[in-house]
Amino acid sequence: MLALAIAALLVSPAAAQDEAPRKLDPMAVQVIHDFGKCVAKRNPGLVDKVLALDFHTPGYKVELRRLTTGQSGCINGGKLASTTSLFAGALAEGRLTGEDAQLAEKLGWHEGEPVGAARNELEAMGLCIVRKSPEAVVTLLRTEVNSEQEKLAFKGVTTFLGECTANGTQLRINRPGLRAQIALAAWRVTHMPVSGS
Repeated sequence: MLALAIAALLVSPAAAQDEAPRKLDPMAVQVIHDFGKCVAKRNPGLVDKVLALDFHTPGYKVELRRLTTGQSGCINGGKLASTTSLFAGALAEGRLTGEDAQLAEKLGWHEGEPVGAARNELEAMGLCIVRKSPEAVVTLLRTEVNSEQEKLAFKGVTTFLGECTANGTQLRINRPGLRAQIALAAWRVTHMPVSGS
């Protein structure tokens, strides 16, 4: 039986000084990414409802877990284990796949447009990157996970990490975690009310 356990992706801001994000098995990351995109393709309405929930609530994790059941067509047997952020990011990417050529235009901030309030530092960082560099975000999300193209595309978004991180906050995040946060922010901009409520 296949058992893929994915270690913690993100370190909380408080612990960031003492601990770095763990290195993840690239194959495990690819499997979770493909699984999440497949689930999103098969259940778009349900995925949107779950991603719209407040991720601070226990119900969010429960509903994410429910999305993994009955999805035998998305994986060849076995058992998957992942952090909620990595799986949720893959779901968000799945919902953004196939968006029209104007996706970058939809992601960019326009003068006078309200910006949704971020619910934590990571979400603030993701929303900031999406709004400041929509073209680079679209380029990143259209690359294959763990590919050379992905590595190159990350250069376009990491330029904004400094200015998109709150003063005095140290966030250490690995590449899969950053991609997940950016995908979730892009989904939020395109699929939730502009007010961010």
